[in-house]
Amino acid sequence: MEASIITTYIMDKPKIENLFLKTAKKGKVYGMEIKWYNYVEYDGEINNEKIGRETPKEIHKELDQLFKDLKPSLIEVIRMNTYKVMVESENFAASKQQKDAIDKCYAQVLQEISVTGVNLNGTEEDLRIVITGTIRAHTGQKIAVNSPNIQLNNDFYGFEENIKEIVKQLKIECYRYYFDEIKGQLNLSDHEAE
Repeated sequence: MEASIITTYIMDKPKIENLFLKTAKKGKVYGMEIKWYNYVEYDGEINNEKIGRETPKEIHKELDQLFKDLKPSLIEVIRMNTYKVMVESENFAASKQQKDAIDKCYAQVLQEISVTGVNLNGTEEDLRIVITGTIRAHTGQKIAVNSPNIQLNNDFYGFEENIKEIVKQLKIECYRYYFDEIKGQLNLSDHEAE
């Protein structure tokens, strides 16, 4: 029997500074889908290569934490914190009991909402982000929630600089996950809690 030869093209590992993170999205149970634009020079011209794939490996804790760090921003842009802002205002003059009750309610919202991904567009100088997520209804069903397109070069919400820093770290951790094969320990109970 004659052996067949299978040729597989293996791309060189791109430099992180040449990459633009386009999409980072958690899988329904575990794993991720990541899409990049790789800006490379061929014959004196800059070309934009698309790189992306879904992978079933579990994400590592640093990457998972960055998604969790985006939860308060998602809650604010979809106005699920309006009651908290109102009660904390000086005009409301809430009692300690009322403030404690609102804090407890807000903690419950933080527990029930999950950031499942980000979509980035624009350029490094004019970066925009859509944060995608779900929130668990009283019935246990997950309802999709998405932020509007948040422009990170202005100060509309007041937390854009914080999101920029999270995006910088997200790029690094997605690079580690995608190209350096960093992975976390599979723990299905974490996914059940979200």
